[in-house]
Amino acid sequence: MGMRRSVVVGLAALVLLVALAGQALAQGGVSSADIDARMRTITSRLNCPLCQGQTLTECPLQVCDEMRDLIRQKLLAGESEEQIRIYFVERFGDRVLNEPPRTGFALLGWVTPVVAILAGVGILALVLRGMLRRPPPPTPSAATAAAPVPPSLPPSLPNEYVERLERELREME
Repeated sequence: MGMRRSVVVGLAALVLLVALAGQALAQGGVSSADIDARMRTITSRLNCPLCQGQTLTECPLQVCDEMRDLIRQKLLAGESEEQIRIYFVERFGDRVLNEPPRTGFALLGWVTPVVAILAGVGILALVLRGMLRRPPPPTPSAATAAAPVPPSLPPSLPNEYVERLERELREME
C-alpha cells in the first residue's frame, strides 16, 4: 500500500509541476524581444490613419504611439498578427493597410502595373519590328550625286506664277 501511495503522490506532483510550467510559459514564455520584433512587423504593415504614406513605425504622432501600445497589449494578450490587422481594418478601413488587399476592386492596384508594363513591351516590340523591316534608303549613284536635281514645281500652279517665280529667281542670281 505504501508503494502505491508514493506512486500516486509522485504522479500528482508531476501533473502539478507540468501544469505550473505550462502556465508560466503561457504568461511569460514570449520574450520581450519577440514581442518587439512582431510589433515592428505589424507596425511596418499598417499606415498612420492621419498621415499619408507613413507607417505606424515611422509616424511620430501621439495617435500612432497609442496604436503601437495597443498592438503591444494585444500581442501580450496572445492575439495573432492577423487578428490585430483585422482589428485595425475594421476600425479604419483598408486605407490603414500599407499595401492594398489582393481582392475585389483593390486587385486593380496589383494587376494594372503588370498589364501596363506588358503593353509597353508589346508596343516597343512592334515599333522596333517595323523599324527593322523598313528597307534602307537607296544610295545615290555617282552620276546622280554629282548633279543636283532642281526642285519641281507642283503642276497645279498657274503659268503666270511659274513665270514670275522663274523671273525673280533669275534676278537674284
